[in-house]
Amino acid sequence: MSGLNTFLSMLALIIIVSYIGAGLSSTYLQMGKQLGVIQLVGPIYTFGDITDQIGYAEDDPRIKGLVLFVNSPGGGAYACMEVRRYIENMSKPNIAVIDEVGASGAYYIASAADEIMAHANTLTGSIGVISVWEDYSVWLENEGVKYHVWKSGEAKDLYEPWRSPTAEENETIQQNLDEIYDTLVRDIARGRPNLTVDETRKVANGSIYTGIEALDLGLVDELGDYRQALKSVASRADTNRYLTRDLALSDREVLADLFISYLVSGVTILVAISLATIGILKMSTRRRERAEIERSRLRGV
Repeated sequence: MSGLNTFLSMLALIIIVSYIGAGLSSTYLQMGKQLGVIQLVGPIYTFGDITDQIGYAEDDPRIKGLVLFVNSPGGGAYACMEVRRYIENMSKPNIAVIDEVGASGAYYIASAADEIMAHANTLTGSIGVISVWEDYSVWLENEGVKYHVWKSGEAKDLYEPWRSPTAEENETIQQNLDEIYDTLVRDIARGRPNLTVDETRKVANGSIYTGIEALDLGLVDELGDYRQALKSVASRADTNRYLTRDLALSDREVLADLFISYLVSGVTILVAISLATIGILKMSTRRRERAEIERSRLRGV
């Protein structure tokens, strides 16, 4: 029984090592064929990390295509404009897939992708520009609070809550918003060849649309999810076997995560083999006990 136990233990160890080795070897080879994933999640007020990831996806020959996973209500106009510029300049196949929400600046970014997918009940749209100046000057005056301000230029204290905007500032701010809005509409129309500038302007009125409504309006190309987006990008990149890679992670982090997953899988196999070994040993013991009982009966004991 001891010999059988040792044999089965060695067999289990060989299987584990072979499994992990084969998995890691396969994964390492697949590092040469990757589909990059960039997660655009939450409000967008900075762009450095995102544009770095897009630039990396464009420059790395191992990355064959890109999925832009969007779950964001939008954010700052200039941050979104910079991210969109990078997406628009990509030469590799790319698809934006909108999860629960992809509105305002987030949709604006997605419109630069080769294709946009959304769920039926995704919330999108809300296309437009807004600027808010909170004015506490009356409340401050009633509370007896006074501000003494020294500044190097007339525009240095724009949007500060201790005062109201002047008539000239109102006009300037509105003019800036109109210019940003015009850029936004023209960029979206350029990314959505099925929509003209005038048609885009009609839907870009701040209204929110479901995924189904957005499909009817031409704001998205089809209803689909993240899994379908990966398949579509893989098809465009003409690759069947690939490694899906979160571009926020380094090569070392990707390989470490894969090693841990294979190790956990190996341990699971080891547990299964151990349980099977215990079962075999128990069955062998029962059979020997039954044989002893039968021999005892034959001897008349």
